Amino acid sequence: MMNNQAWRAIWPYLSCPYELFLHVFYNKLTLKWRLWGSTIVGFFLCAGAQGAQYSGTLGKLPITFQLDEGAALYFYDRYRTPIDLDSAPSVGQNALLFIETNAEGKPVGEFHLQVNGQRLVGYWCNVKTHQHLSVHLKPSTDPRGVIQSSSFKNRYIRVKCLQGGAQMMMIDKSSDQLSQQLMVESSACQSMYNVVVGDYNFDGFADFSTSGQYFAGPNTTRNYYLYQPQKKQYRFNQALSMLVTLSFNQQSKIVTSTNQCCAGRSISVDHYRWQANELKQVDGVCYKRNDDGELVAKARKACY
Repeated sequence: MMNNQAWRAIWPYLSCPYELFLHVFYNKLTLKWRLWGSTIVGFFLCAGAQGAQYSGTLGKLPITFQLDEGAALYFYDRYRTPIDLDSAPSVGQNALLFIETNAEGKPVGEFHLQVNGQRLVGYWCNVKTHQHLSVHLKPSTDPRGVIQSSSFKNRYIRVKCLQGGAQMMMIDKSSDQLSQQLMVESSACQSMYNVVVGDYNFDGFADFSTSGQYFAGPNTTRNYYLYQPQKKQYRFNQALSMLVTLSFNQQSKIVTSTNQCCAGRSISVDHYRWQANELKQVDGVCYKRNDDGELVAKARKACY
């Protein structure tokens, strides 16, 4: 059986599907991804919550690459649609591995990167074809702030931290020019996952939300901004932003709020519909735990 040194010696020459299998296997047997070396710890501390950005090439194509607390994203500069990357355990000092997946969550590519001073060098591997393309990245700065993982069809998003708030910039994907900007809550600049794009009033136009408040237990709120097609602007929606833990059913056009209380001893589930551009509650139910710990449905007022 090969020892660790033998594995490290042959690792760079394995084709990427085998690497992926070994990484997944290794991930399940160890402390998952927190396999930090001293240099890697320092590297990711520098990458920090604000998102360390790099510019360079994947093969011959220009790309922008961003690290954010162990996660990453990149986009091709020609298209500027962010692509999420999942971190995975890597073998070797100063080595980084990120997995690219498709819409079904299946791996399609891998970034194998080595920290070389302030630069990142390595290769991208196509999991299916085993094609390898070289990657060369150097640090870059952009005063417009952190690239967000979520984007609109024709615009991507950057968020810049300011004193007392955050500046959200919607940038045209084709020209890289500012399309619209607005001030949002400061929580929106904490990471590259804080802005989420979705259709929250079921009108066919893309809206967005930013991180709100976190409470004891699973309850959370978000700050919702709805698109106004007549004015071609986004406006803060207080009705949605006051509700906790929302889900949106695009088929039934129902907004559901789930509010847990008292360590899960009571759970209220309320359903809402949009009527004449206003959010109206249509029904609700309260679940209470009995002496056996089972949830029993009761009238909504039992949760008040």
